[in-house]
Amino acid sequence: MEPESWTNHLPPPNPLVTSLTTEALTDQAQLWDRKIQSRAAYAKDFFTKELKCYKKLAQHQGHMIPEFLGSYTISFPDREHEEDKTVHVLLNRRIRGMRLDRMKADDFDEKTIGIIRAQVLAIQEHFLKEMILWPLVQPQNFTMDKGSSGIQVLAYNFWGTEDLESMEEDDRQDQIWSQKMFLLEWLDEKFPLKDQAKM
Repeated sequence: MEPESWTNHLPPPNPLVTSLTTEALTDQAQLWDRKIQSRAAYAKDFFTKELKCYKKLAQHQGHMIPEFLGSYTISFPDREHEEDKTVHVLLNRRIRGMRLDRMKADDFDEKTIGIIRAQVLAIQEHFLKEMILWPLVQPQNFTMDKGSSGIQVLAYNFWGTEDLESMEEDDRQDQIWSQKMFLLEWLDEKFPLKDQAKM
């Protein structure tokens, strides 16, 4: 049996709204299809950007970014919409530790906070050297693990990155300057940890 189309489940026209005709319902369905196509395009774009980052930063895997195990494409032929039938997956080794946005500055001494902050800034500096603009420098995109070798901060979630090499020189320098200014503004705070006194 053929699966029932989702358009059959659209709400019936309100009899009080005479302008809502079959043609209008068709337009509504087409608009929804365009949204699905847009969503699929965004998902593919984000996947491509993140995959490119892991490949470009291969030498830093395991100590600055998670260890990358591979990328896969999974097919779901039974799904109704063509745009939903293919899913792209990135596989990383399990990330140990806790996200920085779940930690409080008051739980650490100033030396430890300095080490965490220095690693976060070093990660961002390496990104810029590799010509990667990563605007999502946010605590939820870092984890900290304290093992036998000391504190280790890892960064992840690179779907919002941009390729600086593809920009014009003036635009590229403006983006790098803005990114560094953003980080400097945070240095007066407890970033990237929460300040317990302000919660």
